Amino acid sequence: MMKKKIVALLAVSLLTALSGCGKTQDTAPSAETAPVTQAQTEPLTETEPETESETIPETTETETVPEITESETNSVSESETIQMDGMLSHDGIVQIVTDAFKDREILSEIRYDDSQQAYIISTWEDGFGEICDKFNSFSEGWSDVQNTALQNYGVYYNMFQELDSKSGVILNFVDDRNHEKKILSVQDNQIIYDIMEEKSPDDFRKSTVDALNQQFAESGKNAQASYSESEQAYIISAWYDGLGEKIENKDIDGDKWNQQKDLFRVMYDSIRAILQSSSDNTPLILKIVDDRNHEKELVIIKNSEMIYDILA
Repeated sequence: MMKKKIVALLAVSLLTALSGCGKTQDTAPSAETAPVTQAQTEPLTETEPETESETIPETTETETVPEITESETNSVSESETIQMDGMLSHDGIVQIVTDAFKDREILSEIRYDDSQQAYIISTWEDGFGEICDKFNSFSEGWSDVQNTALQNYGVYYNMFQELDSKSGVILNFVDDRNHEKKILSVQDNQIIYDIMEEKSPDDFRKSTVDALNQQFAESGKNAQASYSESEQAYIISAWYDGLGEKIENKDIDGDKWNQQKDLFRVMYDSIRAILQSSSDNTPLILKIVDDRNHEKELVIIKNSEMIYDILA
C-alpha cells in the first residue's frame, strides 16, 4: 500500500517549492501620498536655483517597483511555464510535482489530460500487481486498499486545488508490471474503477483455489484444492503417509481413529474459516484419501458433518 505519511510530506514540500512563484510585487507609494517637499509649499527665494522651482514629476508605479532579487529572477527565468498572469501552467505544475515525487523515490507518473481537464496520477508498489492476482473483491484487507486510495486521493486533491482549482484530479493505482493496467481509480473522492469487480465467478474461484494450494505448499501439508462444477463446491483432498495401509490392515483401534477424525474436523473448520474471512460462502467438502491412491476416499466431511467414514 502507498505510504500515507510520505504523500502528506509531499504536499508540504510542494507548497514550499511554490511559495516563491506567482508572488506579486508590493506597490510603491503613489505621488499623492509621497512626502511634500519644501519647494512645493514655499515661494522660491532669489538665491535658489531656478531649476528647483519646477514641480517634481509624479512617480509612476513602474519607476518605483523594488528591484527583483537574483533568486526571484531565477524563479521566473527558469520556467517557461509561468504564464503572464503569474500562474503556473499545467506542464509547470506537473513538473514540480514530478520532481517532488522523485526526491522521495515514490513510484509514480503524473500528466495532465486535456480531454478530461484533470491531472492524472498513476502510482504503484513493487509486487502489488502479483498480490492483486490472488485477490478478489471479498478478500480480507481489500477494503483497506480502497480506503488508502481514498485517503491518498484527498491529499492529492487538496494539493492540486491549491495550484489549479479549475482542474480535476484522478488517482490510479496501477499494476507495477504493466502501468497501463489499472487496479483502482479514484475521482471526486469516489472509486470509479475497481479491477476486482471485473473478476468473473470462475476467476474468483480459481484465485481462491490457487491461494489455498499455495498455503498448503508453504505449510507442508499433503493436500490439494480444486473446484467441482458438479458439486458446486471446493474440494480439498488430504492424505497422511501410511494411513491407508493401516486402515487396510486394520492396524488402528477405535479410540485412535476417533481422535484422528477429530483432527479432520479441525482441518475442515480451519479451511472454512479462511474462506469465510474472504466472505466466500461457497460450500466446502473435505476428503481424506488413501495416500497410495487419491481416488480412494477414507473420510468425507461436508457442512462440518462427517458424511462418510470407511470404518463406520
